[in-house]
Amino acid sequence: MRGYHLSEIKQFKEAMKQFSERLSEYIGKAEEIEIFSHADTISFHASVLLASIISERKGKVKISIFPRPPDSLKEKDAIFVGFNGKDLRSKIGNRSPIIESTLSLGSKDSVQVAQLNPVLQATAALGNISLLSDGRLFVAYSSLFQEMNVVGEEDPILSIVQAEAPIKVNKKAFSLIQTSSRSLLDSLFHTIDPFFPGFSGKDSSSIESRLRSLGIDPSVPFSRLGEEEIKRLVEALVSELSYRDGKQAKRDLIRPYLSFQQGEREYDLKEVGEALDVSLELGPGSLFSYYSGESPVEAMLAMRVNNLAWASEALRKILAEKREIEGGEGIFEIACDSPRPLHYAGNVARKMGLINNGILACSLDGKRITSIFELPILGERLEEFSSKMKASPHFPFVYI
Repeated sequence: MRGYHLSEIKQFKEAMKQFSERLSEYIGKAEEIEIFSHADTISFHASVLLASIISERKGKVKISIFPRPPDSLKEKDAIFVGFNGKDLRSKIGNRSPIIESTLSLGSKDSVQVAQLNPVLQATAALGNISLLSDGRLFVAYSSLFQEMNVVGEEDPILSIVQAEAPIKVNKKAFSLIQTSSRSLLDSLFHTIDPFFPGFSGKDSSSIESRLRSLGIDPSVPFSRLGEEEIKRLVEALVSELSYRDGKQAKRDLIRPYLSFQQGEREYDLKEVGEALDVSLELGPGSLFSYYSGESPVEAMLAMRVNNLAWASEALRKILAEKREIEGGEGIFEIACDSPRPLHYAGNVARKMGLINNGILACSLDGKRITSIFELPILGERLEEFSSKMKASPHFPFVYI
């Protein structure tokens, strides 16, 4: 995500004000609220956020997901989230509220198209019409880390986040899922991005034995390690990233650290962002329940934990086969005993260079399924699968 100039931030806020006005008008007149989401987890997150908040005022809300807007949308009056606004308007005109995936921002001297975060747009829009309470914002802002993205340390959006919610920002920190009291063993187990084959999602005894061999107490937090201990740990983690370019491996170890304190619990927003991705694949109702005030964020965190070992084993299998998906079907098929967070694991695999330009699929009950969130990655190849693709009983997975 590139940095925004103040003039561009002003344009962004003005665009959100206009969207809010159209949203408020649509909510007021529609008998049934419909939301059409692009098939990526951030757009779907924004759609669930909108649906959960709007339903408190309006009642029934329906969400549909598409890799691209179908021609049938010409007849629809609805809320559209995450599509390219220019392409979408050719189908629906200007009658409906749209959260665009891109927005032209710039001064009179230059115009640049910026990639936008649909969740942050939704929070801005809901804030303008007083529908979003402050207590829910930290989960919304965790969307900065969805899709395995990381904001740059100098990105002004960090300042915007701090101004809107009591979130602590350390612009340059070690890339472990951590809090001030979390043990190093626990941090390494939970860190899957970057992917450390000998630590990520491994059993506790294996991680503990490795740390003790380095002369490091597994029970202490990273923040309490001495200089020599940190040096030994960094050397071990860089060796774990031997499948990466040396310079890139060292860059992978640093990221902005955003945390939120709620009572006695401290949250790493990257962990929450990853939990959002897992939950949207395996149980989107948990996010709806959170925003509706019916369940805690811990329900989504637990879903992530329950799938960490599977995801790490899948990544180790891909790494062991050293298989790059280029040409052909562009699909890496793995086994699973139930629907698993394929897009979550696929994002790590693509980010860490384990697969290129391909998607993950799962062999389940003799049929091949994938997450609908993987489909946009196929790009033009999506047309090849459209004719044989059909919905599976496990939303949001499809048979391919």
